[in-house]
Amino acid sequence: MNEFWKHPADEAPPRGEEILLYTGGGVMVVGNWGDDCILWAPRPKLSKELKARIEGERPGLFGRMHRAPNDLCR
Repeated sequence: MNEFWKHPADEAPPRGEEILLYTGGGVMVVGNWGDDCILWAPRPKLSKELKARIEGERPGLFGRMHRAPNDLCR
């Protein structure tokens, strides 16, 4: 998937959905759109096949992953 950053005036970011955010500080985070965000992009998708492959290479990895706060740009 080759996505480019989107400007909210050109395409409104989805509300209530975690997306990639480019903040006013020049940092990329995952979260929900807020007033301090400048650009956005959809999150990449992980196919079932790729997830199964990674799980075979690193058993239990997905159970150990922690989620970041979803409101870093508010």
